Amino acid sequence: MRTSSMVLVLAGLLLAGCGSAPVNQKPTDPIFVGTTVPVVVAEKCHVEVPAEPAWQVEAAPAAGTSEFEKSKAVLAELEQRRDYENQIKAAAKKCE
Repeated sequence: MRTSSMVLVLAGLLLAGCGSAPVNQKPTDPIFVGTTVPVVVAEKCHVEVPAEPAWQVEAAPAAGTSEFEKSKAVLAELEQRRDYENQIKAAAKKCE
């Protein structure tokens, strides 16, 4: 007797759940709401890369030059490389 009353209660609850479904809405018809969403679109950045200079150490002849001339060439190349790096950084900043 106890199990039969429990089955009846469960059946009643299941049927009560079906009565709360919306009547006017068809379950197969999707609902679309049109909205515009602003989206940022990335563009390709075209930057002209600076030409690589002729480095001082490569241009200086290795044989027959004094240590002083070699050290001058190394220091000059350090300045060249700093300038070249700054030019590349400036070109890269244009794409940010």
